Amino acid sequence: MQLQKFLKAAIALVGVAWLTAALVSSCKQPKEKKQGISHGQELAEQYCASCHKYVPPSALDSATWKRGVLPNMASRLGIRVWGQDEYFQPNPGDHPLLKFEDWMDIVKFYLHTAPKKMDTSRLPQPFVSDWAVFKLQVPAVKDTALEATTCMLGWDSASGHLYVASEETSSLNVYEPGGKLLHTFQTHSPVVHYSQFRDPGTDTVQRLFTTIGQMIATDEARGEQLRFNPEKDADPDYNIVAAFQPRPVFTVAGDFNKDKLTDYVVCGFGHEQGALLLMRQTPDRKFNIDTIKAIPGAIQAQTGDFNKDGWLDVMVLFAHAQEGISVFYNNQHGGFTEKRLLDFLPVWGSSSFQYTDVDHDGLPDIVYTCGDNGDYSNVLKPFHGVYIFLNKGDMKFEQRWFFPIHGCYKAVAADFDGDGDVDIATIAFFADHINRPEEEMVYFEQDKSMQFIPHAIPVHNMGRWICMEVADYDHDGDPDIFLGNMSKGLLENGVTPSWNRHIPFIVLENRTR
Repeated sequence: MQLQKFLKAAIALVGVAWLTAALVSSCKQPKEKKQGISHGQELAEQYCASCHKYVPPSALDSATWKRGVLPNMASRLGIRVWGQDEYFQPNPGDHPLLKFEDWMDIVKFYLHTAPKKMDTSRLPQPFVSDWAVFKLQVPAVKDTALEATTCMLGWDSASGHLYVASEETSSLNVYEPGGKLLHTFQTHSPVVHYSQFRDPGTDTVQRLFTTIGQMIATDEARGEQLRFNPEKDADPDYNIVAAFQPRPVFTVAGDFNKDKLTDYVVCGFGHEQGALLLMRQTPDRKFNIDTIKAIPGAIQAQTGDFNKDGWLDVMVLFAHAQEGISVFYNNQHGGFTEKRLLDFLPVWGSSSFQYTDVDHDGLPDIVYTCGDNGDYSNVLKPFHGVYIFLNKGDMKFEQRWFFPIHGCYKAVAADFDGDGDVDIATIAFFADHINRPEEEMVYFEQDKSMQFIPHAIPVHNMGRWICMEVADYDHDGDPDIFLGNMSKGLLENGVTPSWNRHIPFIVLENRTR
């Protein structure tokens, strides 16, 4: 009997102790959790911002942070990762950049404060589905066994021919505007950019083609600049201006030191390594190569005398980690001084820009797109689209207009309808192919000052548009549009290609005149 009383008392005491411990634990856990999240935010701002602009959790949904971005961040910080979201203590000899416990606080901060889902469905106004001022022209395709992998379009204003590059075959094809194939050249790797300029020394039209080396992300430096004339040269090896460059994607020409010799600024996008390069020509027609900025991600450049001092400057868009737009002022001594104009988050996927006067106030503005989604956060993003940043003077810019377009890849501003104001044409390679495929090609007609009508041009079944060239191909005084079809590529889950996979390009002929 005494034993039974003792056991009952003991059980009661154990129950009370367990309940007390549980209550203490339950009160303690939220506090510890809150402290971990707060600590994680401090650490994220410290460590993440040391490499790029700090990205708040709200920029992506929690699943994308968990399975895509955070594991990649962990490996860069020396944290061991297994699978997509399992982290392990360092082994002897490992040298992570932060403590394991600190990393787990960063993970806790992002996963507990990021939204479960992002709203990507809202549009400021509905699309108008029509052809607007355009008429479709489709070139004849002879070989339907070959899939279109167009990676570059270039218009030769001197010859009136269109250059079309293929990624899969590393070929450069010369077309008449109507679609007749004239010549095909083989290059060492895919051509990704074409520029045409007048050489100051010879006063002749010159053509420059940039090959990337490797389309896939790698630090293997195999890119080249080819200076040749497809209209008369039989071999693109006629003049390899430079080789072994870090995945160059864009090249601009100019006489940056006033010696009447053409120099080049090269956007060496690279991967983990890359650089913005200056190729300075010497009197013996060779080149000295200097680094303007030693970071990867330079994707597009535009030249001009931006500070009106009589010397040629260059404006550059950087994607990758340190996304943004900078102007590099010519220091008149063979180098450049950088001024940062705009900064963007490293998840934006910067894809193009154009420096042009949109509001006709005499100050050139910036038309900018973001939408590259071939990375660790391949989800639809509400901030993808086309932006206008107005120039407020002294090269200071403020966002004035934005229209969301998933996966927006390029914008070209021009007066397409001939009414005197600036319109905008956009393409979207990473469009929402399930719910909003019509956003692949949009023509924004400016009908009132800074107000645009979004015409969804119905060409999403004709191809998947990765490049766009604007030129007056029929010489009637209004700009026409060429669209290049990269029929392959990364797709979101559940998407089956429904577009034409063989046509390399189409023409949107402007019927304004």
